[in-house]
Amino acid sequence: MLEIFYYFVCNNLNMKRKTTIVFFLTTTLLVVSCANNDTPTSSSTSQDVPISLEIKASHNSGFYDDEFNLSLEGNAPEIYYTTDGSEPTKESTRYYGPIHIYDRSREENLLANRNDLSPLENYYKPNFKIDKAFVLSYTAFNGEEQGPIYHQTYFINKSNNSLKTVSLTLNNNDLFNEETGIYCLGNIYKNASEIEKENPYTAPANYSQKGKEWERKANISIFNSDKEQIIGQDIGIRIQGGWTRAYNQKSISLYARKEYDKTGTFDIPLVNNIKHDRYILRSGGYRDWAITKMRDMLSQSLSSGLGFETMSGEPVEAYLNGEYWGVYELVEKYSDSYIQDIYGIPKKNVEIIKTGEVDEGDESTLERYEEMVNFFKDTDLSIESNYDIAEQYIDIDAFINYVVCETYIGNVDWPKNNIRFWRSKTAGENRYEDCKWRPMMYDTDDSSAVPPIEHKSGVSVDPFLESAHWAGGPLSDKCDLGNIMLSLLNNNEFKQRFYERAEDIVENVFNYSNVHSKIEALKAKIQNVIVKQYRRFVSEELDLNYFNEQVNVIDSFFSNRKSYYNTYLHNHLGEVV
Repeated sequence: MLEIFYYFVCNNLNMKRKTTIVFFLTTTLLVVSCANNDTPTSSSTSQDVPISLEIKASHNSGFYDDEFNLSLEGNAPEIYYTTDGSEPTKESTRYYGPIHIYDRSREENLLANRNDLSPLENYYKPNFKIDKAFVLSYTAFNGEEQGPIYHQTYFINKSNNSLKTVSLTLNNNDLFNEETGIYCLGNIYKNASEIEKENPYTAPANYSQKGKEWERKANISIFNSDKEQIIGQDIGIRIQGGWTRAYNQKSISLYARKEYDKTGTFDIPLVNNIKHDRYILRSGGYRDWAITKMRDMLSQSLSSGLGFETMSGEPVEAYLNGEYWGVYELVEKYSDSYIQDIYGIPKKNVEIIKTGEVDEGDESTLERYEEMVNFFKDTDLSIESNYDIAEQYIDIDAFINYVVCETYIGNVDWPKNNIRFWRSKTAGENRYEDCKWRPMMYDTDDSSAVPPIEHKSGVSVDPFLESAHWAGGPLSDKCDLGNIMLSLLNNNEFKQRFYERAEDIVENVFNYSNVHSKIEALKAKIQNVIVKQYRRFVSEELDLNYFNEQVNVIDSFFSNRKSYYNTYLHNHLGEVV
């Protein structure tokens, strides 16, 4: 403390008074030093105390009712800090005394007002100062030796609305640098041809790039609904998704790795009760992103436990480098490690096909998948011996349940797109290590009468028609799943099983009372934050009445779907002989 006082005095007094006080301080320090030594002749000095590069903050990350002054405590010679999310260096602000922590919402927007996040003509930017948190990153130096980097997030006089709150902090250059930034249009868009830019959703840009080289180190802090911090660690992030990458609110994949954090996994399960090494902050799909943000979470929740994979998730609010970044769906992310976590199958024995391409595995994975598809296309399954072989290729019950669920919700962006299958490469003792392909549900936002495509996803639309989908259909020979279904329907045993499973799922899984309860539960979680989401990313004109109207559209879809679905089911599948 005397050193801090010494610095303050020497930098705030004129030269004549400095000389007097410096002499006084020097003498005082000498007297105090001698007085605190038990043996005046001891050779011990303060330099014998080990230098620690660890720092303790006077206030933990979290929610506070009022502004406060924060102190950083430690005996390191130098401490540096930043307040923009970036990692501190010796070029950052040096710490000499308490830092005032306050509500930064009154400050100008820095990230929200950027012009390089999207090429869309209707790209919306808020014309008001958005909600902000105070992010603080700090580290200590002893010469060139640097200590650990700490990240803190402070919410002043804010409510978290009974949702988890996620704070991501990282160097702004890693987000917005034209050459290497992952969240911006960048040089890749600048250098794209005019033909490539004709479709703004598919135009190449920095944010459309994939792979480990487009992953950036970040720090994540998560606070539960009781405003307690439940996780804080360094991770990697990437931009996630298809056409939604062109939106200003982009989906973000979260990766725990040993290169960022020694555990190599997230410290706790973020959703469900299973701990994974990767998750997704999902923005909500191509359309429902700007409407309810409920459709995918609802569909996944309703369809869980039926033998095919579904993503567990929940709504959260997010902040990016201290600026409010809206409502997200925090969900599990499919991968070989996900299968290992769920089923105990070693990652090296897992292979996944995503929309006809290898997602996990090697070149032989695609060969085995195409072998399976070609078997169904070229084989008469009305012959029982052939049908027995078919049952060794895929999990028939899981496949039936999956098709029933996808068609019942009226998923438009399926089955030629947004389709995954997984299997074990070789057989093992594990029940699921049987080399059978099993479906994985994801991206179900274009469903349940989502506007403005009610003509494809409405309650009375026949989900078995090719016209009810952007590409292909469950009974179309233009996609892999359609070819599999058409072949299987030549077998009466399969048709009988399909009818029985469909009847059970319609009566129980999609029982309107059950669906309505789940809709109301999700609505209760989102309704307190959805207007804030609209005003941040969509429009200031949308209000809670609009949200309630759109939730009613979903509710009405499921309340009336049963009779339509049963009719179409019988029309297309015919009677069982």
